[in-house]
Amino acid sequence: QMETGGLWVHSPQWPTGEFCALLDDLNAPVDHIVLPCNAFEHKAPMQAFCKKYPKAKVWVSPGQFGPLGSCGTSLQDKI
Repeated sequence: QMETGGLWVHSPQWPTGEFCALLDDLNAPVDHIVLPCNAFEHKAPMQAFCKKYPKAKVWVSPGQFGPLGSCGTSLQDKI
């Protein structure tokens, strides 16, 4: 839990009822979701987790890739 009171979820698992109930028991909103690496097992649950907590900011490590392209290793060309 962050100083602001919200939660920072690092490498979330699938948003099952049990997992979400554990998060809800903390009585704090999920404010940030972090994808720390490009391993498939970490990327797989991201879409479902982000849909469950749509107000959260999503943080992704550089170098992500997938069937729709990649985000590269630098944000300089995106600014």
